Amino acid sequence: MIDKMGRQVNFYMLPEDAKEFIEFVKNTGKVEIIASKSKNQVPQILELDIHSLMNVKDKIYLWNRDIPDKIIFTYLDKRKIYYIDEDISPVIELSLCYMNKNELRWGRIWVQMKYWKKTFFGYKLIEKPKEFQKWYEQIGRWIKKKKNYIRWGDMYISKRVKEWKEKGGKLIIN
Repeated sequence: MIDKMGRQVNFYMLPEDAKEFIEFVKNTGKVEIIASKSKNQVPQILELDIHSLMNVKDKIYLWNRDIPDKIIFTYLDKRKIYYIDEDISPVIELSLCYMNKNELRWGRIWVQMKYWKKTFFGYKLIEKPKEFQKWYEQIGRWIKKKKNYIRWGDMYISKRVKEWKEKGGKLIIN
């Protein structure tokens, strides 16, 4: 049983912004960008340039090796593949913006901070480690407080995106 009320920060970033963001994130610890699925129970590390990362169709995650909790996988027998259990694992879902010609789709970071674990006596609410929560807050704060980002409804847009939009670029919600 999982409470699907996670936390997220929504944003619009151009490739230059995304590159700066990823550089920041990678400097917050031993951070890897990993795929959502794997042929075994070992995280598949993605070594992609920013343009490739912005075009990944499957979910990808940020994983900080400095945080002691381990990644939990669920095996999907029909597909013969392991998927990261994002509700339990210490990972941040990363959806970078997708750019198609003159359109930019929004991105986000999303995380589940608590989950219900079945015990002998019923269910117990488990919180992810404090180090993980602080790490997520640090990343979210970079987007929210960085001088190059502007609050736009429930989104944050970079100044580069604002200028690009003023020149005719279209922001896509979904």
